Amino acid sequence: MGFFTVLRLKAALRSNSDSGREAAVKELAATRDPAIVPNLIAMLTDPSPVVRRTTATALGQMGDPRALDPLLAVLKDTKPGTRRAAAVALGQLGQGQAAPAIALLLRDKDPDLRSAAVTALAKLGAASVEPLTAMLKEREDFVKQAVLRALCEIKDPRAQAPLVAMLNRHESDVHLIASALEAMGWQPTTSAERVRYAFARGRYEETVAEGAAAVDPLLAVMRDGSPEVRKAAALALGKIRDVRAVAAMLHALEDESSEVREEAARALGMLGDASALSGLIAILEDTSVEVIEAATRALGLIRDPQAIPALLKMTQQGEHHVRASALEALGNYDDPRTVEPLLIALRDKRYDVRKAATDALVRLGDSLVPALESALMDMEPHVRRAAAGVLAQIGDRSAVRALMNTLTDQDAGVRRDVLLALAKLGGPEIHRAIAHGLRDADVDVKVAAAAGLGHLGVIDAIPALLEAVNDEFVVRPALEALGKIVHQHAAEILTEELQDIARIQPPPDISAPGGGLAASVEKHVADPSLAMKLARQELEHRGGTV
Repeated sequence: MGFFTVLRLKAALRSNSDSGREAAVKELAATRDPAIVPNLIAMLTDPSPVVRRTTATALGQMGDPRALDPLLAVLKDTKPGTRRAAAVALGQLGQGQAAPAIALLLRDKDPDLRSAAVTALAKLGAASVEPLTAMLKEREDFVKQAVLRALCEIKDPRAQAPLVAMLNRHESDVHLIASALEAMGWQPTTSAERVRYAFARGRYEETVAEGAAAVDPLLAVMRDGSPEVRKAAALALGKIRDVRAVAAMLHALEDESSEVREEAARALGMLGDASALSGLIAILEDTSVEVIEAATRALGLIRDPQAIPALLKMTQQGEHHVRASALEALGNYDDPRTVEPLLIALRDKRYDVRKAATDALVRLGDSLVPALESALMDMEPHVRRAAAGVLAQIGDRSAVRALMNTLTDQDAGVRRDVLLALAKLGGPEIHRAIAHGLRDADVDVKVAAAAGLGHLGVIDAIPALLEAVNDEFVVRPALEALGKIVHQHAAEILTEELQDIARIQPPPDISAPGGGLAASVEKHVADPSLAMKLARQELEHRGGTV
């Protein structure tokens, strides 16, 4: 650029037009000529904020240290945009003595200005650490957040000590604190630090491994402002199972967040301390179904008989999830007061409620056999079916006679489930009763009878199964049952019976048995020709012929 052009541009700096002066600043800065720096510095006091901002940007790009003090003065400009441009420019100059003044900009309420200050301080690097750490005690959260972002960018380990102290106090913005520490290569060395660091990074499950040492730090975390964090702390405390957490969990039952209340109730159940009883019973009136459900299950885990009246009341609630959880809880109490409501619940219209009652009855075991035998005569078919299933799962053979008396039930579903229950209980007298079911009018009952005989694996069932092979609806399960019996007792079966089995000629396409049970049986079928193959093998072994 020629001498006269520069002279013209210097003259343009005194133009009455704001845009004219701004254009002159840009063109002069483009020359990169150190001689024009004093002219540009003078423009930092221009009446136009646009010109001042453009000049600050230009001086930063030129990087001349003579602009340091004038740019520091511009940090007090009335316009945020001008202050922002000066902060960026000072970062570009790279003069560490500017750091304290730039750090003060982090108090500004303009987020763009704070962002520019963070960028500038990061460029100044180590010189920024001391003024930044001094500002970690600022009361305003937005200031501390900006300071932490800057320290995260600088990555200077000298800032570790105050940041670790903030982490241990579980101050707000722990995520930013952890990010800054991570950028500095810091690693926690104590249980408290590991717990707080894990929470700050969102790795909540890691705290459980610390065991009892994590309890106090987790209790401090329970005071966090984030419901997500309080919920995670409650979950961890429940898994650690340290009674020191009981008081905090009881307090958390009053948390404004229903998710925290739910997790606190669940934790109290895992802690199993009877002192939590009154708090859990009180929260059964909560507005959240999930909280009520968690509290109900917790009462079941604590197993204090004083909870039984409250649980009995919950079995009458309208919400089926609550009824199911109350019944599940009652299954943990070997108390005569629980029997009748569990049996009544077998009549419930909701499957999950009936399932909870069934499981509870199974857990209570042999003591309930007489009551379940009576339930085999209930007016509702699904109650009779459920009673048969529970008796089978309990496994007490004293129920066999009552079950056999129910084989003539008018409901096919009851007859089917009774046959399956008898097969599960087993015994020498059972196979005849089950074999009788092969002649039932209902296909599902016949299929259950065939499956039951296969489960028993009794040789004496072979004649009945050979006869059932001629029934197009039962041929497949009958062949499967024969296959199981031959597989288990081939050497013990009479040659004549083996020959009869080997001669069976099933239809080319063996029909799947009909009905609901048939579909479930079909999923687990064995090779229907197995019985014939095994019978032929055994005959060959004996030296006989088919």
